[in-house]
Amino acid sequence: FGRVGMFKSTSTIARGVGRLSNMVLTKGSGSFVWNMEGQKLLDFTSGIAVTSLGHCHPRIVEAVQKQAAELVHGQGEGGYVAPPPGFLQGLSSLCYEHDILLIADEDAFEEENTLINASVRGAQLVAGLTKLQDLFPILDVRGVGLMVAVEFDKSVPPGTVSRICQACVEYGMLLLPTR
Repeated sequence: FGRVGMFKSTSTIARGVGRLSNMVLTKGSGSFVWNMEGQKLLDFTSGIAVTSLGHCHPRIVEAVQKQAAELVHGQGEGGYVAPPPGFLQGLSSLCYEHDILLIADEDAFEEENTLINASVRGAQLVAGLTKLQDLFPILDVRGVGLMVAVEFDKSVPPGTVSRICQACVEYGMLLLPTR
């Protein structure tokens, strides 16, 4: 798409500059940006990530490429919320209906058997953790695939979850505690 007018509605465009202009930017270098029509523009709207050094500064590009080769993303603070059955199909339909781009690499999921692997390994994890309920004050083991949670009862002393997570790190396993 070159211009917002090609979208069914401006409601599909992010708030901010997208509300002030009909253009879609495709390239940036220093203080300049280019739109899909190839027009070069002096960028007086540059965001916080480019204000000091400009768009695509070579040292920043090099640092990002180096980091992306090592680790692209770590867990944020959002936790895990498994979507209900049919959610992704519904989301896909809504995006198609309203001309909104949806990026989900279902080809990679299929080619690499990602969902099958997560399901099989998740079942193993849940089974193993459920067995531990006989030995430890675990109220519940729940989740989908490898998004699994363990809930301890109130008798567990403060700091126990942190100690469990630290012990797991020593054995090569990284966990995300919620308390």
